[in-house]
Amino acid sequence: MPIQKKLLKEIEARLSTRRNRLLREIHRRLQEYRDSGGSRLPDVIDIASSTIGDELTLQMAECEVQELRQIEDALARIHSGRYGVCKNCGTMIPRHRLKALPFATLCVKCKEEEEEEYRLGIGSERLAYLVEEEPEATEGEEEGPKKGSTFSLEELEQEHSPN
Repeated sequence: MPIQKKLLKEIEARLSTRRNRLLREIHRRLQEYRDSGGSRLPDVIDIASSTIGDELTLQMAECEVQELRQIEDALARIHSGRYGVCKNCGTMIPRHRLKALPFATLCVKCKEEEEEEYRLGIGSERLAYLVEEEPEATEGEEEGPKKGSTFSLEELEQEHSPN
């Protein structure tokens, strides 16, 4: 049974609100990161502390960017009429699942199967791909994104700058 228009509008509004909050938070974090690099730090402990803080800021921004992309994909599916359909089996994703996780792309059964594959190690090749390092570029070769990279913070800023 297709998703009711009322529920679809409610989910779209929630996704849009969350997207806007994430954009603001990502911009804030990136500005915080930029601002932290401009001052001279007096000793090694301050430098180490600042570096750890910068890394945490960037990791949090990366998680937010990932969620932002999932939200944007969900909004695109809503506008194209494909929202609520499992990308693996083509069945409708239950309403309760979409209410809890509005950017879900898998029905409960397919998600459980995916998690079981990872638990059994079948998905370890895919996981290894995400953490495997790319060899450095050779002379004359441009350095591209590393394996597992899904975004660049500069691209994100350009895509979503408030200007």
